[in-house]
Parts: sequence; structure tokens; C-alpha cells
Amino acid sequence: MGHLLLHSAEVLPLVGLSVAGLLNGVYQALLWLRRRAVTRGDRRRLGEREYALWRRLAEQSGQPVGKESLTAAIRRTRQDLAAAMVEGLSKEIRARLDRPASGAVGFACRELLESPDLLLETAFVSQDATITVPAQGPLPPTAPPDRKGFLVVGRPGTGKSVLCRGLESAWLADADPTRWLVTLDAVDFIAGAYPPPSRVGGREWLVDILQRRVLGSSLSVFERRVLDDALDSALTLVIDGLDEIVGLLGAADADRFLSSWAFSQAEVVTVRSSYYESVLRGSTSVVRRLHTVFSRAPDESWILRYIDVLSNRLLGSADAAAHAQTVKELWTREPAIRALASNPLLLTMLVWTHGYEGADGSIDRSSVYRQFVRQSLEREVRDGRNAVPSEVLISVLCELAWLRFRGSAGLAGRGTLQLAAALAGVPEAGRREVVDALETCPLLTLRARPAALDGEYDAGFYHKSFEEYFVARWVEDWIQGTTERGSDFFEQIDGPEVAFFVKESVYRLSRNPPLRRFAAQRLKGLLEKALADRGQSTDERSARISSFAAGRIAYYLGAIGDEPSRAWLERLVSEQTDFWVRRSGAIGLAFGGAPACVNAFIDEMRVGMESGNLAMARKNIAVELGFYGDQELDPLDPSADRGGESCRRLVSRTIAELGMDVEAANWRMILFDLNYLSRHREASASSFVAEIRPHRDELTRALRTLRADPRKACHPEISELEESLLAIGVG
Repeated sequence: MGHLLLHSAEVLPLVGLSVAGLLNGVYQALLWLRRRAVTRGDRRRLGEREYALWRRLAEQSGQPVGKESLTAAIRRTRQDLAAAMVEGLSKEIRARLDRPASGAVGFACRELLESPDLLLETAFVSQDATITVPAQGPLPPTAPPDRKGFLVVGRPGTGKSVLCRGLESAWLADADPTRWLVTLDAVDFIAGAYPPPSRVGGREWLVDILQRRVLGSSLSVFERRVLDDALDSALTLVIDGLDEIVGLLGAADADRFLSSWAFSQAEVVTVRSSYYESVLRGSTSVVRRLHTVFSRAPDESWILRYIDVLSNRLLGSADAAAHAQTVKELWTREPAIRALASNPLLLTMLVWTHGYEGADGSIDRSSVYRQFVRQSLEREVRDGRNAVPSEVLISVLCELAWLRFRGSAGLAGRGTLQLAAALAGVPEAGRREVVDALETCPLLTLRARPAALDGEYDAGFYHKSFEEYFVARWVEDWIQGTTERGSDFFEQIDGPEVAFFVKESVYRLSRNPPLRRFAAQRLKGLLEKALADRGQSTDERSARISSFAAGRIAYYLGAIGDEPSRAWLERLVSEQTDFWVRRSGAIGLAFGGAPACVNAFIDEMRVGMESGNLAMARKNIAVELGFYGDQELDPLDPSADRGGESCRRLVSRTIAELGMDVEAANWRMILFDLNYLSRHREASASSFVAEIRPHRDELTRALRTLRADPRKACHPEISELEESLLAIGVG
């Protein structure tokens, strides 16, 4: 070759060429041939259509097409993105693990998961006991062959989110993870945080989340396509708190999400029992795809051992024994404490607060939360972390909970905390100090917003149940007259957990005569105002909202059991023409120990049915279907039956309530409802039969107990339901 070039050097000038020109031409020719070879290789590996797509994306993104093969560029980009994903996810998971463990202050999730002696021995177990999922993970190696993953069902505080943290901790311990563990929770669905709901659940939507939340930078169209492709082989998706997510999305968008690509990829989905019972259990597409496991309460030996272990970790060996002994003695002495301690979250709170002092009323779930909140905030002041009195912070936290609960907060950043402080009556000069205290409050978690939204935080309660507690506390404070804000609660639909806290508050007030009298006067005055507003409304919507509020107020007024107010409410109920107000007041009176009105109400429905007029009974069952979640409860028209096929939740929940002391006053209405469903509501007939079968023994025992009570045996609903059960073959 050298000889040829030397010879050419003598000849080329004669034809107007140079050695340099020849060399450049040879180089360009070789480069062209190489590019042709690379292109042929890419076409062969990717296929014509994929090659054309990738080439166009590369050119749009400024990739050096031709200098390396497209397949090499894809491989290099994927390696770079994988490294960035692992780094971003690791940072995100470490931040989650550093958050406080629910039920304790100054004790991080990381400590819970890294300490073998603290690992919860509770589990999530399938109904047939074939699959057990430990409360901290890891999951069984594979789900059953006909299922893609696990649906983890449990009441608040049973360890569903702890399971997710356990999976994350195990992933973090892997020195070289080959998959990306991505957890979605409610923060990813708050309006304004990410793309509009119409896109929620698609591949592009998830890529957007990963780009903003994990990678923290913009991606070229070429990089987005590489990331999208990698999801098929690298993604392990966990969805934590499905019930909270669908509450943010709304009914239509929630249905869209449940049928979305992202939901179909989830290997673990956690959800509260209430949402599972009302929606998911009847969704064959979900139940068939995911293996369902349910929370299992810990046994006595585990509870006692956990008290010892947690006391030792919180206090150190010197004081732990005496601390644990106090809690154990309380657990042995008080049946109410034993019932509460079967919930891991409540047990942890009881240990952290040294049992129950009794300063916050009779022992129930609300009082355990109240004690924990008070001690947590007082400790912050005592230890010098802030100087804001606990009662001021509690008022602001109540306002923040209400803003979040009714959906008006969106992402709750510093501006929302300032608004909550203003609503709680904090003077403007003191609001900055209060907001600073909230930003370090152990009951809140400041979750980062996407960079696109100025990098501000979202202030959320560190466990969803605390938000629900503070909403109920907000209402209770209004009832007791310690605040003038809270009355508009009765215009809203509350969830089952908030309702439970409010019922406990009303029950507690009913046992204190001076507080009961004052609370009844407050409720009576508010009921009179709601009825007056209804009469003076200039449009139908306002009238219906006032009517809805009046019914809810009448219920709580009746339930509080105040004798003078009872007589007044009984007269009001007997004279009412508004079905919703009359029904609500009658049931409330029954809970307050005066069943005459609800018995008269049921008797009137029976008379109508015997004469062929089912209108009143049809309205009644519509209210029940809405209350228990088988259909949407519309405050503007709560007694409209929308003709849905499901009555699963109404049946299962009311049968369970027959065995609860707190719900015993409503027994006759429950039997009336079940009889109506079995005989008169054709749309849900198959749902009724399907749901009655697994509860047959439980219902049969309840009917026997009712028949044994001479005060109840005279009512015809017992015999009628027994006949209905025999007629459908489950008696």
C-alpha cells in the first residue's frame, strides 16, 4: 500500500489530485461502507419499522446517528438511565425509611425494619390459608400461577404501608438490583402534581412520574423511549393505599385507573378493608388477577412480647421493664385495651404513651389517638424544638385535616399551612412561628413536590388515620363549643373511618351529663338553622344541601341521648315530611335509647308494602345502599335508587353490625333492609344471594340471639328473614 501511494504521489498531480484528497476519499468511502454495515445491522436487529422509529427519535434528540449503531446507542442510554434510576430510587427510599414509624415519635421506619427483634410477626393471609405474606416482606417467591401479584387488604394500622417499606428496604439492601422497585401512593395522584387524570395509568404517565420524581431531569424523546421500553423488563410496581388514591381521582377516573396499564402491572396493591368490601370484591378483573391476602390479628403471646421489645427500644434497658409491666397490667385489666391492642398501630401508640392515663376520657380508639397527639406535641415543647402550645397546633392540625379531607387543599404546601393557621385563629404575627413548628411536627410528613411545581412540599399526615382523627376532632370541638368552626361538616359526606371517630365522640359526650346537655343545645340550634335555611332557600340546590345537613344533625342529636332534646326531636320527626330528615332523626333517636320513632317509621314502610306501595321502602334501601357504598351517595338526592346490581357491602356490613354492641340499637332496620333485598329488589337479587351464603352461619346466630330476647321476638322481621333464607336455600 505504501509503494502504491508513493507511485501515486508522482502521478496524481498530473490529473489534479493530491495524496491528502485521495486519503480523504478513501476514508469517506470506508466510513460510508461502515455506516451501511451499521445500518444493515440495525435494520436486521430492530426491524424496518422499529429502525425507522428509533432513527427519527435519535435525530430529533441530536443523537450521533451513524457514528455508532442505534442498538449500541440504545444499550448505552439504557445503562445510563438504569444507573440514574437506581440512584434516584435509592435516595427516595432512604427518605421514606427515615420517616417516623407510625405510632411512635423519634423512631424511624428504618429502625423497625433493621431490628430483627422488632419485626412484626403478624401477616397477611389468604382466606384458604395457602399463602402467607409477612408484614414486612419479602413476598413469597411467586404469586400463585394464575395470579400476577398480591392484593393486600386490612383495616387502618394493620401494617399495609409497613409491608411496602419492607419491600423497599430489601430492595435497597441489594448491591446490584436488576429491577426498579417503584412505589406509587396518593401523592402521585394529587391534582396539579402530575398529568391530568385522563392520562393517569398509562405508560406515558408513568414515564412522566419517573422522569420528574425519580430522575429529576428532563429527558429527550430518545431517552423517554428507552425508558419506556425498559419498563417491560425492569419494573416492579407497588401501589400503596388504593382507597386513598381513588378518593382523590373520583369515581370515573378511578374506574379508568383500575383498568389502566399501570394497575395491570402492579405486583403489590394495598387497600383498606372498607374499599375492598364495597368495590374490589365485586370486581372480577381485579380479583382474578391478584391473589388477595387479609390482615391477621396478632395473638396474645406476640402482643406481650412486642410490649417488652418495643419498651426496651424506646427507653433502654434501665426503665423498660417497669414501663412494659405497666402496659401489660393495663392490657390484662381492661378488655377495651385488649381489643385495641390487636391493631399494631394502636398497640405501638399505647406502648409509646406508657399505656393509657385516663385523662382523655373513656378508653376507645379516639382517646388513644387524643393521648398520643397530646403527648407528642407536648414533648416537642418540652424538648425545646418549638414553643407553640400544643392546643394551638392541634387547632391548626384540625383545620389542615379538614382542608385535605374535603379536597380543597390539593398539594398542601406552606401556603396551605398558613391558611390552616389563619382559619384556626392564629394572629398574623404568630403564623410564621406556627408554620415553622408544623414543618417539624412529628405528626406530619413533608413530601417533596415535583421540581416543575417550584420544589415546594406536600404536608401530609404521617398516617392517613390521623387525618381522619383530626377531622372528627374538629367536629367534636365544635359540638363542645371550643370552636365556632366545624358546623359545615354536616353538609359533607364523611368516610367510614371519620364516621367511626365521630360516633365515638358522641358516645363519650352522651356519658357526661353536663357536656351532653351543652352538646345537645348546640346541635339543636344548628338543626333549627338548617331547617330554616331550607325553607328560605331561593334555589333547589341550596335547599337540598340544607336538608342533607339537617338529617345528619338530627341523627347525632338523637344519638347523644339528651332527654329534653329527645322529646323535641321526637315531635320534629313525627311531623317531618322530608324523608331524609325524618329517617335520620328516627335512627339517631334509636341509638340514643328511644326506638319508638324508628319502629313507627318501619311500621309505616310495612303498611305501604302490604298495600303495594313500595315508594317509602325503596327510598330507604337507596339511602342504605349509598351509606354502605354499593352506590354513590348524593347529598342532593340521598334517597334515589340508581338501580345498581350490587348490594354486597350493605349485606356484609349490616350482618357484621348485628354482632356489635355499638350498633345493636339498629337491629330492626337491618333486618328490614335484608328482607327488602331478598324479596323486592330484583336488580341486586343475585348479589344478595352471593353475599348471604358466606355469612349464613353468622346471620343465623344473630337471628337466634334476637329471637331469644322477648322485647324483640315480637317483631315480624325475624321470622320473615328466616323464611327468606330458607326460600333461597341458605337457611
